[in-house]
Amino acid sequence: WAGDRVVAVVLSGLLDDGAVGAALVARAGGRVVVQDPAEAVFGSMPRAALGAVPGADVQPTARLGAAVGAMLEESEPESRSEDERQVESEMSMEDSGDPRFLAAEETRLTRLMCPGCGGSLAEVGLPHISYYRCHVGHQYAPKTLEAAQAEAAERKLWAGVAALEDHAALARHLAEQPGAHDDGAEYRQAAERAADLAKMMRSHLDSPSLQDVAGSS
Repeated sequence: WAGDRVVAVVLSGLLDDGAVGAALVARAGGRVVVQDPAEAVFGSMPRAALGAVPGADVQPTARLGAAVGAMLEESEPESRSEDERQVESEMSMEDSGDPRFLAAEETRLTRLMCPGCGGSLAEVGLPHISYYRCHVGHQYAPKTLEAAQAEAAERKLWAGVAALEDHAALARHLAEQPGAHDDGAEYRQAAERAADLAKMMRSHLDSPSLQDVAGSS
């Protein structure tokens, strides 16, 4: 909306949150200020922003506020007409008859699924970074997508453990019912298979290595 009057500031943080937004601001003519990664408690986000916007202004922590203030004072806001402020309308998925639908700026479809809604992800390429967006509107920078995928995969695995434990309990219940007769042995075998698989999955999910991955994401 404000074009070259926008100043984006990226501070300490994990992964690459903010990198895509910084690149979009820079492409629109705005300014990007990045906290010096060497001074950040977590340098991942500032480094990712610098990778996406190599020309960003790197400032020490103590100078961030003054740098942003100086940028905002460099020029007066331009008056913009209503036509200039209108967002260009574009066709959305529900209005399209093309199964390979791509929105504006999306370069190609991928076989990856959105961790948020399960929809297919399209890739959007910028000069120094690519990101992923589903047709609902969820979007992810690469490292953020990997972390979201890891969390979604772990949720699905725990759902599998719950389903197997439910199956084992129900199969045992059926095996113990009066009149089970010949079906009892089959139900007990099904219960054992489900219980063994659930225990194996639980042991892997409870392992320190997987907990470390989940914690870092």
